[in-house]
Amino acid sequence: MHRRIERPGERRTLEPRHADVLSYLATHADEVVSAERLLQACWGSGFYGDNPVHKTIAMLRKALDDDARAPRYIATVRKRGYQLVAPVASPATTRLPRASTPYRGCHPYGVDDGAVFFGRARALTDLRDTFFEAHAGGIRSIVVRGASACGKTSLVMAGLIASLIAPAARVAFPLAGWSSVTPDTVDDINHLLRSTAPHQRVVIVADGLERMPATLAPMLDRLATDTRVMLIATCRDADLAGCRRRGMGHSLLQTSIEYAVTAPSAGEVASIIRDPARACGLRFGQDPDDARQLDDVLLQDAWKHPGSLPALQQMLADIFHSRDASGVMPFDTYRAVGGIDGALTRHALRHLKETHGSWHPALPRLLRRLALVTADGRLRSPCVPLRSLDEAELALVDSLVDARILASRLLDDQPCIVAPRPLAAIRLAEAGGYA
Repeated sequence: MHRRIERPGERRTLEPRHADVLSYLATHADEVVSAERLLQACWGSGFYGDNPVHKTIAMLRKALDDDARAPRYIATVRKRGYQLVAPVASPATTRLPRASTPYRGCHPYGVDDGAVFFGRARALTDLRDTFFEAHAGGIRSIVVRGASACGKTSLVMAGLIASLIAPAARVAFPLAGWSSVTPDTVDDINHLLRSTAPHQRVVIVADGLERMPATLAPMLDRLATDTRVMLIATCRDADLAGCRRRGMGHSLLQTSIEYAVTAPSAGEVASIIRDPARACGLRFGQDPDDARQLDDVLLQDAWKHPGSLPALQQMLADIFHSRDASGVMPFDTYRAVGGIDGALTRHALRHLKETHGSWHPALPRLLRRLALVTADGRLRSPCVPLRSLDEAELALVDSLVDARILASRLLDDQPCIVAPRPLAAIRLAEAGGYA
């Protein structure tokens, strides 16, 4: 999303929240959207009252040279909300077959998933700008960093790489090919480089720098100094200093620029929920008790806890796989699984059973340190420094981060862990086994 309003001889850049509201109205142009719904979709909460919505609409009208009394763009529907009344034209898209999988669960989106990768347009624009500015300035390495499970890999693979391999991108960037660095792709990368002309470029992705074996360090250093290579590495914030200490990607880290991935806004989370379903011709069901839309409930549930993106994706995958023959994803699945927390707990149990086999006695002790009940009955998760964990607890951390029950963060330059969904951590602690 470029956040611009363009007319002949004029260009205006919108503030991010204003762009979110305009985008939401545009994607629901056939509906009257209430202020409460805009608050949930673009602010993530109705806590602030309606005033932010009214101010934002006023600013949008000013930017559009619109008049509330004779609207050409945004109309006020008394006691109901707002509606975009101007014609809306969207870029031509190809509807995907209903059998396609629009939600990846706790797994990242890959290069082939670009058609269903939504909600990160702003981050993708920023990352592409960083990429092309680095290339123009002779910088050949970019480190994409952020908290664990913030969407780094998906942004690079389904966003940046997918856009670079599109035929239209070849004019701006002479891409000869791309590859990921793993122990199994060393020969493929060497073959690709041997067949690449000096004027061409190769993009190499070092995904998860913190998990890479030390045997790949010499190759990363060599790639970081090859003038034909643009090297893109992803790394958790909490592990970046450790990568530097052990010499993993030394030349890469010395010469790179960094791009920090932040959590999506409420409007972007709404897009992550709704737009893949729309692309595949799917619909969200309603609560049979009170007619609430499942997508609205998912948005509200996800926005209660920062860092809920993997848990939300797991819930979306579960309801996708329970869709009926007409493409409706049922509300009953959300309720039967136990909401987003229940879906995440089930996924974590499967993951731990595969990785550890038997119940680890330190698991309940660790999780109860990370999921606390406050005096007023609310759940919270403190940031716990890794250095405060004992050996048995440390042995579980990587698995729990991979299972998305825990996330790694950097707090005051100290690596920490936190439970983004405290209720899921409590349920896992009480599960009593990996069954």
